[in-house]
Amino acid sequence: MKKLLPTIVLAGLLFSCSGSDDYSLGSGAVPSDGTGGTLDNGGGEFGGGTGGAFDVVPAETRGLATYTFIPPRSRPNGENSFLAFNEATERPIRKARVALLDESDVVQSETVTADDGSFVLPNPNLVPRVKVRVYSQTGGEGNQRVRVQDNTNGGILYAADSPVTDVRVDPSIELRLASGYDPVGNITIRQRPSAPFAVLDSILLVAEAFNEDPASLPEVKVNWSINNSSAEGRTDRGAISTSHYDSGPNALFILGKANNDTDEYDWHVMVHEFGHWYQANAGRSDGIGGTHGAGDIKDPRLAFGEGYGNALGGIVLHDSVYKDTSGNKSSMGINDDLERNNESDSATRGWYSESTVAYMIYDMFDPINPQEASGFNDQIELPFSVLRDGLQYQKAAPALTTIFSFLEGVAPRIEPQALQSLLAFHTRNADFGINATDQWAAAETHDAGMDSLPLYRDGNGLINAGPQPLSVSGENGNELDSYKYYRLTGNGQRIRVRVASAEGGVEVFENGKMIRPGAQAVAFPSIAGATYILVVGLADAGNLNTTFTVSSP
Repeated sequence: MKKLLPTIVLAGLLFSCSGSDDYSLGSGAVPSDGTGGTLDNGGGEFGGGTGGAFDVVPAETRGLATYTFIPPRSRPNGENSFLAFNEATERPIRKARVALLDESDVVQSETVTADDGSFVLPNPNLVPRVKVRVYSQTGGEGNQRVRVQDNTNGGILYAADSPVTDVRVDPSIELRLASGYDPVGNITIRQRPSAPFAVLDSILLVAEAFNEDPASLPEVKVNWSINNSSAEGRTDRGAISTSHYDSGPNALFILGKANNDTDEYDWHVMVHEFGHWYQANAGRSDGIGGTHGAGDIKDPRLAFGEGYGNALGGIVLHDSVYKDTSGNKSSMGINDDLERNNESDSATRGWYSESTVAYMIYDMFDPINPQEASGFNDQIELPFSVLRDGLQYQKAAPALTTIFSFLEGVAPRIEPQALQSLLAFHTRNADFGINATDQWAAAETHDAGMDSLPLYRDGNGLINAGPQPLSVSGENGNELDSYKYYRLTGNGQRIRVRVASAEGGVEVFENGKMIRPGAQAVAFPSIAGATYILVVGLADAGNLNTTFTVSSP
């Protein structure tokens, strides 16, 4: 047994059976060593069993843990999305740590909730008056490891307590967490007790889809708080800008500030961000980040990462409409129907568009549909395992992580005619589209009207050939024309690359792994026969007309 360490109470929300809208703070909280701050509710649903009084203390306490889910919906005109507070449903808190405590907060036993939210907790000391605490962290051998923590309060876990119950009278305990909203979106409980458990469930769902060995991956850390807003600044104060994955702490940050932007029920958003986490921890991502959106013509590394993330949400959730709510009472937001394909950016179809990437990947893994709303005759339906295999193929490929290296990995699993039909549908004209399926995009002919092809230029001929012209541009520094890729084979000697202007830079990849981050000048010992990619371009946003040199030895 262990005594929970006292610290600042994270937030309230201890359920009472009074039906009152008032709530009181919990009795204690613990830091991020495995326990957490208690959530007190008041006014939520809370129930016990129906049995009569017992003369002896039962040897175990059974119960159920659930949270309230509020579904995001699209308006009839399809223009935006909103949270349907009047359609709230109850969902089980799955595979979460749950503990039996006495009145002094001493842990008597701990277990993990089942997929239906049920649990059985031994009471080895036959304590008559106990309570149950459920944590925003998964547990149990063989389960994916996920924790939802408060980045604005030292990273401690969330937890919800039941009232103290005399199990001689009532041997079962149920925790039914309320959303903290009324049916029209008014906040009734400031801390919104279901929110961290909705986040936990969504991340667990997508982690289970990938079905990786939990022992091979770190715990997924998700930072959610009612203070997390769209402001820019310090994340420990809730200024996270947007929901995102941050490779620095290797963690997700999810918006949670009411009437600004909340994402705990926007599961497409959270699955998307987990997709980035998966690439960083189990796959590979060469993405460069920055501002992006539907219809943009971007660097193909960025286009792949964002498009794949959007498609992943549709595939895992079996819901083609990507929804991201925001605003007052979460009454406005964006939505994008992956099944309708390129209606919103038909002018910019191609391998450099995150929308094209999303629609293509989604069409590969959704059910066969000869009459999609877009008019496309979809004849491809791959199992999810092939998506995972495609990402693993990218990880080992010498080329960068673009739609092309993904296609090379999955193309052998697709009937050739069906694949060509998919490519043709996402081609608009001679400039905008996609027709290559190899990692080097050797056969690609669509250049978006820019100097973008060949995608991988000959780098071997540049060695000791003197200054080479470099003309790149980009309002955000991540556009298709912001970088040029050069492919060369190692000669066993030291290779140097230098951009004449400090406004430019070069990155070096060796057999698919970055060995030199961006700098104006780099040098590296090459391995004879190894494949190297030089990414030469902007050090920041702007326009650059300069030269660069490659020399060896």
